[in-house]
Amino acid sequence: MSMGNPHKKRMLSIGLIAILLGALLIMPFQVASEEEAGEFDFSAADAVPAETMPESALVIEKGGLSLRIDPATGLFELQNTQTGKIWYSTPPDADDDMQTKGMQRMKMRSQMMVEYIFKSDESKSEFPQTANSQIDCIDENGITVNRIENGFRVLYRFPTLGITVPVAYTLRSEYLSAAIEISGIVEDGETMLTAVHLLPVFGAGNWESEGYLFVPDGSGALVYFNNQVMMKNEYNSMVYGEELAVPAQTKSINTQTVRLPIFGTVTGGDALMGIITEGDGTSSISVINGNERCGYNAVSSKMHFRMLATQYSNTTKRTAGKVSRTSYVKEKYEVRYYPLSGETASYAGMAGAYRNYLIQEKGLVKQIAKPAFHVDLMGAAQVEASFLGIPYQKLESLTTGGIDSLSVRYRGWSHDGLVNNKIPKKASPLGLLGGVKGFSKLNEYINSLDYMLYPDVDLLTFRTGGNGVSKNSDSARTVFRQPAYLYSYMLSVFAQTPNTDFSRLLTPGKLPDVAAGYLSSAKKNGLTSLSLSTLGNLHYSNLNPEKQDYRSTFIDSCETALKPYREAGISLSFDSGNAYVLPFANLIVNAPVSSSRYDIFDRDVPFYQMVLHGYVPYTTAPIAQSSNPDTVWLAAVETGSEPLYTGMSSDSVLLRDTKYNDLYSSTWSLWAENAAERYKAYAPLMQKIHDATIVAHEELSENVYLTTYENGICVVVNYGDELVKIKGQTVPARGYAEWRGE
Repeated sequence: MSMGNPHKKRMLSIGLIAILLGALLIMPFQVASEEEAGEFDFSAADAVPAETMPESALVIEKGGLSLRIDPATGLFELQNTQTGKIWYSTPPDADDDMQTKGMQRMKMRSQMMVEYIFKSDESKSEFPQTANSQIDCIDENGITVNRIENGFRVLYRFPTLGITVPVAYTLRSEYLSAAIEISGIVEDGETMLTAVHLLPVFGAGNWESEGYLFVPDGSGALVYFNNQVMMKNEYNSMVYGEELAVPAQTKSINTQTVRLPIFGTVTGGDALMGIITEGDGTSSISVINGNERCGYNAVSSKMHFRMLATQYSNTTKRTAGKVSRTSYVKEKYEVRYYPLSGETASYAGMAGAYRNYLIQEKGLVKQIAKPAFHVDLMGAAQVEASFLGIPYQKLESLTTGGIDSLSVRYRGWSHDGLVNNKIPKKASPLGLLGGVKGFSKLNEYINSLDYMLYPDVDLLTFRTGGNGVSKNSDSARTVFRQPAYLYSYMLSVFAQTPNTDFSRLLTPGKLPDVAAGYLSSAKKNGLTSLSLSTLGNLHYSNLNPEKQDYRSTFIDSCETALKPYREAGISLSFDSGNAYVLPFANLIVNAPVSSSRYDIFDRDVPFYQMVLHGYVPYTTAPIAQSSNPDTVWLAAVETGSEPLYTGMSSDSVLLRDTKYNDLYSSTWSLWAENAAERYKAYAPLMQKIHDATIVAHEELSENVYLTTYENGICVVVNYGDELVKIKGQTVPARGYAEWRGE
C-alpha cells in the first residue's frame, strides 16, 4: 500500500482559531502631522489602468532595469531591458477582466490596500475595514509623485480617511525597492491605520497566463495559475509565525510556519522575486489565485502597522480595553523586487538568488562539517519517570551498527529538565544524569570520536521568576497586561491540552542580557557548542503598554544576543530556523519538510533546503515521530537532509497524556537497528553532496522528483509503488537512484 506523496496537496482539517469576543485593543503609532511629513501637493488627475504609460511618464534606468511611472496615478512598469519583460504594478488588462466582481475588482486595480478602524469604535470593533488606492486615492485626486534619487516617492492619500502613506520606489541595478516610510505616515481623520497591503497585484498573471506563485509556507509551496480552488478567505500567513502575545484558544499544530521572508511569481521565461528586507517580523504573505470569482494570480506582502486583539469577559459578556501608543513597525518597511530570467526564472533560481542575498548582506557563510546521523537525546522531564536519557554506551552501539558520524542535541540535561522553571543562568548539568562528572564524561567521549554534542538551552520560556529574571516585569504580556503564555495543543481537536502547565515568554528586550550571562558560564565550563533551539523557532512581542518590545525589535534583540556567541567561536544549533538566525547557525535541526498543504497549494517544494544546502547542514523532522517514516526517509534523500531521531531509554508510554506527547515512539529500542541500516546505505550519497548547493529541482512525473547538485550529482526519488526508468537508470518503487550528470 502506498504511504503517500509528501508533495501532493491533501485535505487538511485546520483548527479554527477562536475569536475572543470583546474589546479591540490597538497599539497605535505616534505619527507625524501632515506638516511634519513635508509639504506635498495632493492633487492629481483621475485615471484608470492603461496598457501603456502616458507620454508624461517619468523614466529611470539603471543596470538592466527600467522604471516608468505615471505621475498622475502612481502606476508603474518595471522592465527587464535584457528580455523585454514588463512587470506591471496593476494589471494593464483590468478592463477586460470578466471574472472578478465587486470590491475584489477594485483590488486588482490598486497598488495599495489599507486596513483601518474608526477611533470611536476601538473598544468594540472586531475586524478592520478596508480601502483601496483606486477608489480612495486615484479617484479622489489623492496621488502625488515626487522625484527622489534613483526613483520616486508616491504619496497615497486617502482623503475620506485622513490617512496618507508615503512609499519610496528606488531603482537599483538588480532590483526595485518599495519602502513604506513609517515616519511620513499621517493620520488626520477619525480613523486608525492597522495594516498596509503593499502592491497586492504587482506582477499578477491573468486568467489566460501560465505559471505559478511561490509561497514560503513551511518548506515551500507552489500555487499554479488559475487552479480554480475556492477558499473562504485568502491565504495570509504571518512571517515567523502568529503573534504569541495574542494566545489562541485553538490551534492546528499541523500547519507550518513561514520561515523565510520571500515570495515570487514565475511565468514563461521570467520571474519576479520579492524579499522583505526590513520589517519582515511585522509582515505577512498573501496569495490571490485564479478561480471563477477572480481572474488574477498574485502573491504579495502586508505590513501590520498595529496589532489588534480582542478579549471576551465570561462574567459581564462585555468588552474593555487599553490603547498603547507605540509603533509595531520600525523606521521603514521595505520589499525588494528582483526580476529573474532564463535558468533563474524558477523556484530553484529564486532559492539561489535568496542564498546570494543572505551571503552578501546577512553574513551567511559556508559551514564545513561532515554529514552526520543526528539524535535528540532526552535527559530528564518532570514526570513520574524522570530519567529518560540514553547512557553513552548505547551511543557507542550506534557506531558499531554502521553509524560513523554522530551529532547529538542533548535536551533536558540541566536545571529543570525538558521544561524551564527558571530561565537558565549557568551551564549546570543535572545530578540525576551524573552531574558535572557525568556530563564531562559524555562530552569527552563524543569529542574523542570527533562527534558533535549540542547541549540544548532554552533562553525564552520559563514558569517562575529567578536567576535575574522577574516573573512580572520580564514576562511578555498581552495588550491587556496579562502574561502571554505558551500553551501545548492536542493533536485531535487542536484545543489547549488540559491539565498541563504552560510557560511564560521572556520579554524580547531582556534576551541580550540573559544570553550574555549564559555565554559567560558556558565558556567557563568549556562548552564549545550549544543548541539555542527556541531562538530559531519562536517569534513574538511584549505588548504590555508600559514596556513594549514588538516583533520588529525581536530580530534586533536576537541578533544582538547571538553576535557574542559567534565571536566566541561557539557552534550553534537552532530548531526550525527562522531567517534571522541562519547567519549564526552551524546546524538547523528539524527543518520544515512540507507546507501546510492547504487546498490552495498544488505542490510542495523543498525551497528551504535549496537555500541552505551546501552552506548550513540541516536535519529532517524526527523520523520516528512521523506518521510515515519511510516517506520522511525518501524526503531526506530528495532534499539532501541529514536524518534525525529522538531517543530515550525509558518507555515513551510513560509520557502519555503529558505535555511531552510529541515524544511518542522515542524509545531507543524501537528504531535504532532500522535507523542504522538505513543510514549506512544513505551515508555514501551524503558524502558526495553534503557541501554542494542544489542548482535544480523538478517533478519528472507523478511521484518522481529529480534533484541536481552543483557538482553534477543527480538524485531521483520515486515515491510511487512501481519502479520507473529515468535516463537508463532504474529507480525502485519507494526508493531512489543517483548518478553523475554532465
